[in-house]
Amino acid sequence: VVKIDAYGSTDEGVSFYIELDGKRLFHAGDLNNWHWQEESSTIEVEEAGRMYHAVLKAVAKEHPRMDAVFFPIDPRMVTDIGRGAREFLEAISCISIVPMHFWGGFDEANAFESEARALGVRFVHLTQYGETFEI
Repeated sequence: VVKIDAYGSTDEGVSFYIELDGKRLFHAGDLNNWHWQEESSTIEVEEAGRMYHAVLKAVAKEHPRMDAVFFPIDPRMVTDIGRGAREFLEAISCISIVPMHFWGGFDEANAFESEARALGVRFVHLTQYGETFEI
């Protein structure tokens, strides 16, 4: 039996929670606290945060614990590259986080590892496309 719950996104598509073989997974898709601190107005930053936190609150309420989350850690965000991921890990108990949406910027995405570890979360350190890992 597979259980799938779809949630909103703060950009395109949806995010979704999956339960399969006793594992609880979340694929954020384009769900993130998207904004560019250096380019966005204060109002745009606040609106991006409100939109993200509304979805995050709904996910956390229904699924407070997860085995793994696949989350955008996008170098284009510059100074706030890990903000959305950090907020997710603070709201939901996760065992592991897998970076995505990093456009080949492995080093930039992997820099989030220290923040994940500080929150007690295993960070899946990726070094090339096509890697295999176990959760």
